[in-house]
Amino acid sequence: MLDSDLATRVTEGYPGDKYYPHGRQNDFIDEIEGILIGTARDLFDADYVEWRPVSTSMANASVYFALLEPGDRIMAHDADHGGNDSYNLEGPPHLARLEVAPLPQLDSFRIDVDALRGAVMERRPRLIVVGASNVLFPYPLEAIRDIADTVGALVLYDAAHLGLLIATKDFQDPLREGAHIVTVSTHKNLCGPVGGMILTNEAELAEKLMALQYPTFVQTRDLNKYAAAAVSFLEMKAYGAEYSQQMIKNAQALGEALSDVGFRLYGSAEGYTRTHQLMLDLREGDPPSFEHRLLESNILLTLTHVRGDEKRGFRTASRIATHEITRQGMKESHMETVAGLLRAASDGIPTDRTRSEIKEMLESLPALQYSFDTP
Repeated sequence: MLDSDLATRVTEGYPGDKYYPHGRQNDFIDEIEGILIGTARDLFDADYVEWRPVSTSMANASVYFALLEPGDRIMAHDADHGGNDSYNLEGPPHLARLEVAPLPQLDSFRIDVDALRGAVMERRPRLIVVGASNVLFPYPLEAIRDIADTVGALVLYDAAHLGLLIATKDFQDPLREGAHIVTVSTHKNLCGPVGGMILTNEAELAEKLMALQYPTFVQTRDLNKYAAAAVSFLEMKAYGAEYSQQMIKNAQALGEALSDVGFRLYGSAEGYTRTHQLMLDLREGDPPSFEHRLLESNILLTLTHVRGDEKRGFRTASRIATHEITRQGMKESHMETVAGLLRAASDGIPTDRTRSEIKEMLESLPALQYSFDTP
Protein backbone atom coordinates (compact mmCIF):
# COMPACT_ATOMS: atom_id res chain seq x y z
CA MET A 1 0.00 0.00 0.00
CA LEU A 2 2.81 2.43 0.84
CA ASP A 3 4.63 1.65 -2.41
CA SER A 4 1.65 2.39 -4.65
CA ASP A 5 0.33 5.11 -6.92
CA LEU A 6 -1.49 6.55 -3.90
CA ALA A 7 1.87 7.86 -2.65
CA THR A 8 1.72 10.66 -5.25
CA ARG A 9 -1.96 11.60 -4.76
CA VAL A 10 -3.41 14.22 -2.42
CA THR A 11 -6.83 15.08 -1.11
CA GLU A 12 -8.30 17.91 0.98
CA GLY A 13 -11.40 17.94 3.16
CA TYR A 14 -13.87 15.36 4.41
CA PRO A 15 -14.83 12.13 2.62
CA GLY A 16 -17.83 12.89 0.44
CA ASP A 17 -17.27 16.65 0.62
CA LYS A 18 -13.79 17.30 -0.75
CA TYR A 19 -12.27 20.62 -1.72
CA TYR A 20 -9.74 18.89 -3.98
CA PRO A 21 -9.53 17.09 -6.31
CA HIS A 22 -12.94 17.20 -7.95
CA GLY A 23 -15.54 14.68 -9.04
CA ARG A 24 -14.76 11.02 -9.58
CA GLN A 25 -11.07 11.47 -8.75
CA ASN A 26 -12.04 11.22 -5.10
CA ASP A 27 -14.44 8.29 -5.26
CA PHE A 28 -11.97 5.58 -4.28
CA ILE A 29 -10.03 7.84 -1.91
CA ASP A 30 -13.26 8.55 -0.04
CA GLU A 31 -13.90 4.82 0.19
CA ILE A 32 -10.41 4.15 1.58
CA GLU A 33 -10.76 6.93 4.14
CA GLY A 34 -14.20 5.65 5.07
CA ILE A 35 -12.80 2.16 5.70
CA LEU A 36 -10.02 3.63 7.86
CA ILE A 37 -12.35 5.83 9.90
CA GLY A 38 -15.00 3.15 10.32
CA THR A 39 -12.48 0.51 11.36
CA ALA A 40 -10.88 2.89 13.85
CA ARG A 41 -14.30 3.63 15.36
CA ASP A 42 -14.95 -0.11 15.70
CA LEU A 43 -11.50 -0.87 17.14
CA PHE A 44 -11.64 1.82 19.80
CA ASP A 45 -15.41 1.96 20.33
CA ALA A 46 -15.23 5.70 19.66
CA ASP A 47 -18.00 7.85 18.19
CA TYR A 48 -15.65 10.36 16.56
CA VAL A 49 -12.25 9.84 14.90
CA GLU A 50 -9.95 12.53 13.56
CA TRP A 51 -7.77 10.49 11.21
CA ARG A 52 -5.55 13.13 9.58
CA PRO A 53 -2.70 13.98 12.03
CA VAL A 54 0.69 12.87 10.76
CA SER A 55 1.84 11.97 14.30
CA THR A 56 0.60 11.70 17.87
CA SER A 57 2.50 14.92 18.63
CA MET A 58 0.38 16.70 16.02
CA ALA A 59 -2.75 15.08 17.46
CA ASN A 60 -1.85 16.44 20.91
CA ALA A 61 -1.04 19.86 19.45
CA SER A 62 -4.47 19.90 17.80
CA VAL A 63 -6.05 19.46 21.23
CA TYR A 64 -4.12 22.43 22.65
CA PHE A 65 -4.91 24.80 19.80
CA ALA A 66 -8.54 23.75 19.41
CA LEU A 67 -9.58 23.62 23.06
CA LEU A 68 -7.21 25.83 25.09
CA GLU A 69 -6.23 29.49 25.19
CA PRO A 70 -2.78 31.10 25.57
CA GLY A 71 -1.88 31.27 29.24
CA ASP A 72 -3.86 28.13 30.15
CA ARG A 73 -2.06 25.56 32.26
CA ILE A 74 -1.75 21.85 31.58
CA MET A 75 -0.45 19.10 33.86
CA ALA A 76 1.46 16.21 32.32
CA HIS A 77 4.18 13.64 32.89
CA ASP A 78 7.63 15.21 32.94
CA ALA A 79 10.75 13.56 31.49
CA ASP A 80 11.57 11.75 34.73
CA HIS A 81 8.09 10.23 34.65
CA GLY A 82 8.57 8.86 31.14
CA GLY A 83 6.90 11.88 29.57
CA ASN A 84 7.59 13.14 26.06
CA ASP A 85 8.00 16.47 24.30
CA SER A 86 4.47 16.55 22.88
CA TYR A 87 3.09 17.76 26.21
CA ASN A 88 6.11 19.52 27.67
CA LEU A 89 7.51 22.97 26.93
CA GLU A 90 10.08 21.60 24.50
CA GLY A 91 7.18 20.74 22.19
CA PRO A 92 3.79 22.09 21.07
CA PRO A 93 2.74 23.62 24.44
CA HIS A 94 5.46 26.23 23.90
CA LEU A 95 3.94 27.23 20.53
CA ALA A 96 0.47 27.33 22.07
CA ARG A 97 1.85 29.57 24.85
CA LEU A 98 0.68 27.23 27.58
CA GLU A 99 2.06 26.74 31.06
CA VAL A 100 3.07 23.19 31.98
CA ALA A 101 3.22 21.65 35.46
CA PRO A 102 4.32 18.09 36.28
CA LEU A 103 1.96 15.38 37.46
CA PRO A 104 2.90 14.13 40.94
CA GLN A 105 4.48 10.72 40.51
CA LEU A 106 5.15 7.52 42.38
CA ASP A 107 7.59 4.71 41.61
CA SER A 108 7.11 2.54 38.50
CA PHE A 109 5.67 5.51 36.57
CA ARG A 110 2.45 5.68 38.55
CA ILE A 111 0.50 8.88 39.33
CA ASP A 112 0.19 10.00 42.96
CA VAL A 113 -3.56 10.63 43.17
CA ASP A 114 -3.47 12.09 46.69
CA ALA A 115 -0.80 14.62 45.72
CA LEU A 116 -2.57 15.33 42.44
CA ARG A 117 -5.73 16.40 44.23
CA GLY A 118 -3.91 19.18 46.06
CA ALA A 119 -1.83 20.16 43.03
CA VAL A 120 -4.89 20.54 40.84
CA MET A 121 -6.65 22.74 43.38
CA GLU A 122 -3.53 24.90 43.63
CA ARG A 123 -2.63 25.12 39.92
CA ARG A 124 -6.12 24.82 38.41
CA PRO A 125 -5.10 23.32 35.07
CA ARG A 126 -7.32 23.48 32.02
CA LEU A 127 -6.08 20.08 30.80
CA ILE A 128 -4.58 17.00 32.47
CA VAL A 129 -2.56 14.76 30.15
CA VAL A 130 -2.29 11.12 31.25
CA GLY A 131 -0.16 8.58 29.41
CA ALA A 132 3.63 8.43 29.29
CA SER A 133 6.12 6.79 26.96
CA ASN A 134 7.09 4.50 29.84
CA VAL A 135 4.02 2.72 31.18
CA LEU A 136 3.83 -0.52 33.12
CA PHE A 137 0.56 -0.38 35.07
CA PRO A 138 -2.90 1.17 34.55
CA TYR A 139 -3.55 4.75 35.55
CA PRO A 140 -6.32 5.59 38.07
CA LEU A 141 -8.39 7.36 35.43
CA GLU A 142 -11.68 7.46 37.28
CA ALA A 143 -10.06 9.20 40.24
CA ILE A 144 -8.18 11.57 37.94
CA ARG A 145 -11.42 12.48 36.14
CA ASP A 146 -13.13 13.19 39.46
CA ILE A 147 -10.27 15.51 40.40
CA ALA A 148 -10.33 17.19 36.97
CA ASP A 149 -14.06 17.84 37.30
CA THR A 150 -13.52 19.88 40.47
CA VAL A 151 -11.78 22.58 38.42
CA GLY A 152 -13.46 21.99 35.05
CA ALA A 153 -10.36 20.48 33.45
CA LEU A 154 -10.35 18.17 30.44
CA VAL A 155 -8.54 14.81 30.55
CA LEU A 156 -6.45 13.79 27.56
CA TYR A 157 -5.17 10.19 27.49
CA ASP A 158 -2.05 9.88 25.33
CA ALA A 159 -2.10 6.25 24.17
CA ALA A 160 0.75 6.62 21.67
CA HIS A 161 2.47 3.49 23.01
CA LEU A 162 -0.67 1.61 23.99
CA GLY A 163 -2.91 1.67 20.92
CA LEU A 164 -3.65 -2.03 20.50
CA LEU A 165 -3.89 -2.66 24.25
CA ILE A 166 -6.50 0.11 24.45
CA ALA A 167 -8.40 -1.22 21.44
CA THR A 168 -8.58 -4.75 22.87
CA LYS A 169 -9.25 -3.44 26.41
CA ASP A 170 -6.42 -5.61 27.73
CA PHE A 171 -5.03 -2.63 29.63
CA GLN A 172 -7.51 0.24 30.01
CA ASP A 173 -10.62 1.65 28.35
CA PRO A 174 -9.95 5.38 28.69
CA LEU A 175 -13.07 6.75 27.01
CA ARG A 176 -15.18 4.73 29.45
CA GLU A 177 -12.96 5.38 32.48
CA GLY A 178 -12.96 9.17 32.33
CA ALA A 179 -10.86 10.56 29.48
CA HIS A 180 -12.54 13.19 27.31
CA ILE A 181 -10.07 12.59 24.47
CA VAL A 182 -7.63 9.83 23.49
CA THR A 183 -4.73 10.29 21.08
CA VAL A 184 -3.07 7.26 19.53
CA SER A 185 -0.29 6.33 17.11
CA THR A 186 -1.22 4.39 14.01
CA HIS A 187 2.19 2.68 14.14
CA LYS A 188 3.96 1.11 17.13
CA ASN A 189 1.86 -1.88 18.27
CA LEU A 190 -0.95 -1.11 15.82
CA CYS A 191 1.61 -2.05 13.16
CA GLY A 192 0.61 0.58 10.59
CA PRO A 193 2.50 3.48 9.00
CA VAL A 194 3.60 6.45 11.10
CA GLY A 195 0.65 8.67 11.96
CA GLY A 196 -1.71 9.79 14.69
CA MET A 197 -5.41 9.86 15.51
CA ILE A 198 -7.73 11.66 17.92
CA LEU A 199 -10.66 9.80 19.48
CA THR A 200 -13.58 11.14 21.49
CA ASN A 201 -17.22 10.42 22.25
CA GLU A 202 -18.13 14.09 22.70
CA ALA A 203 -19.61 15.80 19.65
CA GLU A 204 -18.72 19.35 20.70
CA LEU A 205 -15.06 18.48 21.20
CA ALA A 206 -14.94 16.52 17.95
CA GLU A 207 -16.37 19.46 15.98
CA LYS A 208 -13.70 21.84 17.29
CA LEU A 209 -10.87 19.36 16.75
CA MET A 210 -11.89 18.50 13.19
CA ALA A 211 -12.51 22.12 12.20
CA LEU A 212 -8.94 22.97 13.15
CA GLN A 213 -7.26 20.03 11.41
CA TYR A 214 -7.88 21.26 7.85
CA PRO A 215 -6.37 23.56 6.70
CA THR A 216 -4.58 24.69 9.88
CA PHE A 217 -2.54 21.56 10.55
CA VAL A 218 -2.93 19.46 7.41
CA GLN A 219 -3.76 20.71 3.94
CA THR A 220 -2.95 17.49 2.09
CA ARG A 221 -2.18 14.03 3.43
CA ASP A 222 -0.32 10.89 2.32
CA LEU A 223 -3.03 8.74 0.77
CA ASN A 224 -0.78 5.68 0.69
CA LYS A 225 -0.62 5.96 4.49
CA TYR A 226 -4.41 6.05 4.72
CA ALA A 227 -4.57 2.82 2.71
CA ALA A 228 -1.77 1.13 4.68
CA ALA A 229 -3.34 2.16 7.99
CA ALA A 230 -6.71 0.80 6.84
CA VAL A 231 -5.17 -2.61 6.08
CA SER A 232 -3.25 -2.63 9.38
CA PHE A 233 -6.35 -1.73 11.38
CA LEU A 234 -8.36 -4.44 9.64
CA GLU A 235 -5.60 -6.93 10.55
CA MET A 236 -5.77 -5.79 14.16
CA LYS A 237 -9.55 -6.11 14.10
CA ALA A 238 -9.12 -9.72 12.95
CA TYR A 239 -6.07 -10.77 14.99
CA GLY A 240 -5.49 -8.00 17.52
CA ALA A 241 -6.99 -9.70 20.57
CA GLU A 242 -4.67 -12.71 20.27
CA TYR A 243 -1.69 -10.52 19.40
CA SER A 244 -2.27 -8.14 22.32
CA GLN A 245 -2.55 -10.93 24.88
CA GLN A 246 0.60 -12.60 23.56
CA MET A 247 2.57 -9.34 23.79
CA ILE A 248 1.66 -9.05 27.46
CA LYS A 249 2.40 -12.71 28.18
CA ASN A 250 5.78 -12.35 26.48
CA ALA A 251 6.59 -9.21 28.45
CA GLN A 252 5.78 -10.88 31.76
CA ALA A 253 7.76 -14.00 30.82
CA LEU A 254 10.69 -11.89 29.65
CA GLY A 255 10.62 -9.91 32.88
CA GLU A 256 10.95 -13.15 34.85
CA ALA A 257 13.73 -14.42 32.57
CA LEU A 258 15.68 -11.15 32.77
CA SER A 259 15.42 -11.18 36.53
CA ASP A 260 16.70 -14.77 36.57
CA VAL A 261 19.86 -13.76 34.68
CA GLY A 262 20.59 -10.90 37.04
CA PHE A 263 18.91 -7.79 35.66
CA ARG A 264 17.02 -5.41 37.93
CA LEU A 265 13.59 -4.31 36.67
CA TYR A 266 11.04 -1.74 37.73
CA GLY A 267 7.74 -3.23 38.89
CA SER A 268 9.25 -6.61 39.75
CA ALA A 269 7.20 -6.93 42.95
CA GLU A 270 3.98 -6.49 40.93
CA GLY A 271 4.62 -8.91 38.09
CA TYR A 272 6.86 -6.53 36.10
CA THR A 273 4.19 -5.11 33.80
CA ARG A 274 0.59 -5.07 32.62
CA THR A 275 1.62 -3.81 29.18
CA HIS A 276 4.07 -4.96 26.50
CA GLN A 277 6.83 -2.84 28.08
CA LEU A 278 9.54 -3.65 30.59
CA MET A 279 11.93 -1.22 32.25
CA LEU A 280 15.49 -2.24 33.09
CA ASP A 281 16.96 -0.48 36.12
CA LEU A 282 20.58 0.34 35.23
CA ARG A 283 21.38 2.74 38.06
CA GLU A 284 24.03 0.44 39.53
CA GLY A 285 25.83 -0.04 36.22
CA ASP A 286 27.17 2.00 33.32
CA PRO A 287 24.11 2.79 31.18
CA PRO A 288 25.93 4.28 28.15
CA SER A 289 28.24 1.27 27.95
CA PHE A 290 25.25 -1.06 28.27
CA GLU A 291 23.51 0.60 25.34
CA HIS A 292 26.69 0.54 23.23
CA ARG A 293 27.40 -3.14 23.90
CA LEU A 294 23.87 -4.16 22.96
CA LEU A 295 23.90 -2.11 19.77
CA GLU A 296 27.22 -3.71 18.80
CA SER A 297 25.53 -7.10 19.19
CA ASN A 298 22.59 -6.04 16.94
CA ILE A 299 20.18 -5.68 19.87
CA LEU A 300 18.42 -2.37 19.37
CA LEU A 301 17.68 -0.85 22.75
CA THR A 302 18.05 2.75 23.86
CA LEU A 303 18.24 4.43 27.24
CA THR A 304 15.28 6.27 28.71
CA HIS A 305 14.53 8.67 31.56
CA VAL A 306 13.37 7.53 34.98
CA ARG A 307 12.76 9.30 38.25
CA GLY A 308 15.81 11.30 39.32
CA ASP A 309 17.55 11.34 35.94
CA GLU A 310 17.04 15.05 35.34
CA LYS A 311 19.01 15.74 38.53
CA ARG A 312 21.64 13.12 37.64
CA GLY A 313 22.07 14.55 34.18
CA PHE A 314 21.97 11.21 32.38
CA ARG A 315 19.55 8.34 31.68
CA THR A 316 19.64 5.25 33.88
CA ALA A 317 17.04 2.88 32.43
CA SER A 318 16.25 1.05 29.24
CA ARG A 319 12.79 0.32 27.89
CA ILE A 320 12.10 -3.06 26.31
CA ALA A 321 8.90 -3.71 24.34
CA THR A 322 7.68 -7.03 22.99
CA HIS A 323 5.42 -6.00 20.10
CA GLU A 324 7.97 -6.61 17.34
CA ILE A 325 9.33 -9.91 18.60
CA THR A 326 5.77 -11.13 19.22
CA ARG A 327 4.72 -10.34 15.67
CA GLN A 328 7.82 -12.20 14.49
CA GLY A 329 6.31 -15.28 16.10
CA MET A 330 8.00 -15.46 19.49
CA LYS A 331 6.15 -16.98 22.45
CA GLU A 332 6.86 -17.29 26.17
CA SER A 333 9.19 -20.22 25.41
CA HIS A 334 11.53 -17.87 23.50
CA MET A 335 11.91 -15.37 26.32
CA GLU A 336 14.61 -17.29 28.19
CA THR A 337 16.71 -17.24 25.02
CA VAL A 338 16.08 -13.52 24.52
CA ALA A 339 17.09 -12.79 28.11
CA GLY A 340 20.23 -14.87 27.68
CA LEU A 341 21.20 -12.89 24.58
CA LEU A 342 20.69 -9.62 26.44
CA ARG A 343 22.84 -10.89 29.28
CA ALA A 344 25.58 -12.06 26.93
CA ALA A 345 25.65 -8.75 25.07
CA SER A 346 25.63 -6.78 28.31
CA ASP A 347 28.53 -8.83 29.68
CA GLY A 348 30.62 -8.22 26.57
CA ILE A 349 30.56 -11.76 25.18
CA PRO A 350 32.20 -11.55 21.72
CA THR A 351 29.74 -9.71 19.50
CA ASP A 352 30.19 -12.04 16.53
CA ARG A 353 28.92 -14.96 18.59
CA THR A 354 25.89 -13.03 19.88
CA ARG A 355 25.05 -11.68 16.41
CA SER A 356 25.24 -15.20 15.00
CA GLU A 357 22.92 -16.58 17.69
CA ILE A 358 20.41 -13.78 17.06
CA LYS A 359 20.47 -14.41 13.32
CA GLU A 360 19.97 -18.14 13.84
CA MET A 361 17.03 -17.56 16.19
CA LEU A 362 15.30 -15.12 13.83
CA GLU A 363 15.73 -17.42 10.84
CA SER A 364 14.04 -20.21 12.77
CA LEU A 365 10.86 -18.17 13.27
CA PRO A 366 7.80 -18.53 11.01
CA ALA A 367 6.53 -15.78 8.71
CA LEU A 368 5.12 -12.58 10.16
CA GLN A 369 2.20 -13.41 12.45
CA TYR A 370 -1.20 -11.79 13.06
CA SER A 371 -1.34 -10.73 9.42
CA PHE A 372 -3.50 -11.39 6.34
CA ASP A 373 -0.24 -12.52 4.69
CA THR A 374 0.48 -15.22 7.29
CA PRO A 375 0.50 -18.63 5.53
